[in-house]
Amino acid sequence: MKKLKVLVVIAAALLLACEGAEQIFKTLDQSKLVPPMGLHSVTGNGQTTLFWYTSNYESKFAGYYVFMAEGDYTSQSSDSSLSSAFTKVDSIPMSPPVDQIVTRTIGGLTNGTTYSFAVTSFFRGGVKISYPSNIIKDTPRPAITTVVLKSASTAQVSGDDTQAGFDFDSFTVVSVPTNGYTNDNGADLVNEAFDPSSAGNIRSWLSGMNGGGLQDLGYMENLDGADVAPADGFSQEGKSIAVLAGHVYAIKTGDDNYGKIIITNIGGAPDYSVTFNAALQTQKGNRNYKPLPDIYYLLGLK
Repeated sequence: MKKLKVLVVIAAALLLACEGAEQIFKTLDQSKLVPPMGLHSVTGNGQTTLFWYTSNYESKFAGYYVFMAEGDYTSQSSDSSLSSAFTKVDSIPMSPPVDQIVTRTIGGLTNGTTYSFAVTSFFRGGVKISYPSNIIKDTPRPAITTVVLKSASTAQVSGDDTQAGFDFDSFTVVSVPTNGYTNDNGADLVNEAFDPSSAGNIRSWLSGMNGGGLQDLGYMENLDGADVAPADGFSQEGKSIAVLAGHVYAIKTGDDNYGKIIITNIGGAPDYSVTFNAALQTQKGNRNYKPLPDIYYLLGLK
């Protein structure tokens, strides 16, 4: 009889253990929901376009939620629940299996205001969600299609130092540093008009600032002709390159961003202005100018 009681106790313990194991396995099944990878953004005018890579084969996977918070929350760990400052701003239903790049544009944003974004996967029913993706920030800014730089003051031109520099981070015209090419006022390019032969043939030249440089990629019909920035061959800081109408120039900034410009007009005296259209790859170290391949670059899939 005692043996029977012992067997009953053992059987009950095994049953409880199995039930506990079943609950653990259910939790593990839920944890298989893969969070999005490689979230990044392309800044727009009053909007931000998000890109991320998704690879999810879990049968319960049902799509993605996009969350947004005003302010910079990039220091928050991505292996925890999102801060209460985040609100859901979009839902993207999807059916497994998925292995692709997803893009979503979030509009109605205020230019000059910084926002943080994160994306989660969600299960059928929409209640269970994964850990968030990496958390990124983005600050929408007005679209600038035309930039005009006047010449800085040189030995041969009086110039206008307040209108001769360009900052790719803010996409604005800025003053030329007063203490040389390394005074960090944000300028990445400067327009300088002079005649190196002193023969009276003054023309505009562009120089890299604050550790940056540029490189002539040749004549192109528009900026789309340049897909990828060169890995090397950029001018040294402060070394001038002649400005040619219709030419595209690759830009490498001192903080390791790559931009490009196309010269649309070159003016004469007294301003010797240079007019160009500009674009910037916001992901540091990425030489791809077009946004779609960036996820693959980030994840080492290229």
